[in-house]
Amino acid sequence: MRASFSGVEVGVVVEHGVHVCGVRGANDQHILFQRGEADASASDIHFEYVDQGNGGYDFVRECRLSRRCLIIELSKPIRTMPDVAGIDVSLDVDELAFQALRSGLETIFAPCPERLVAA
Repeated sequence: MRASFSGVEVGVVVEHGVHVCGVRGANDQHILFQRGEADASASDIHFEYVDQGNGGYDFVRECRLSRRCLIIELSKPIRTMPDVAGIDVSLDVDELAFQALRSGLETIFAPCPERLVAA
């Protein structure tokens, strides 16, 4: 099973040495990726879906980004949603927001670029 939502807003920040990149939907769903500047492995990437209870470290096996969607394949089940194997986010954002998302994800996945496929 897959979770899905339509993303309407992108946020990318670096604060106190932590890179954060996320997409918010119109109905308050969101995905969030974060990694500290000093973190150097895939297991250091934190991911959450909707709230902190739906995530943790090393949950993302692969992200595929295109202009229309972000597809996240999970490496392990989310505790509160054990049947969900991935999350599909259709992107309803302008070009500037899309480029910010792409750049933010490239920074987040810099220690493990093989986990990010960007078209």
